[in-house]
Amino acid sequence: MCACVFNRTITRSSLDTLHPRVFSKNPNLRYINLSKNPMLKTLSWQVFEHLQHIELHMEEVVFSCGCEIRWLQLWQQRGKAGLSSQQLTCSTGDTEIRLLDMNVTNCGTNRHFRELLENRIKSNKVYLMQLYAPNPLD
Repeated sequence: MCACVFNRTITRSSLDTLHPRVFSKNPNLRYINLSKNPMLKTLSWQVFEHLQHIELHMEEVVFSCGCEIRWLQLWQQRGKAGLSSQQLTCSTGDTEIRLLDMNVTNCGTNRHFRELLENRIKSNKVYLMQLYAPNPLD
């Protein structure tokens, strides 16, 4: 018998960040509602990378405009995860705009993605070094 979790709702909280692997132990998640979390300003695509056929709800979350949420803009443009019908917004200082209207440069450049990849490789190397390092007490 499966003790599977299919829905997760975290709304009206002081949530300000989600660890990239927060849902990794719940691969069967199909619905995630993060709406109305005023402290949540950015969100990594890595939170959702292992989930398939997911529906996200993020109404009334004002993200910080920038490359960190460019993936979310692309998902909304492509109609992924049920985002196309939502009014997602981001802010630059005091100005709030529709996420679809966000115009950021250098997010799609090879330099930006190379830096992201290098950072991920470095963090994986550190993890592997810790995992496979000889025990000094042996």
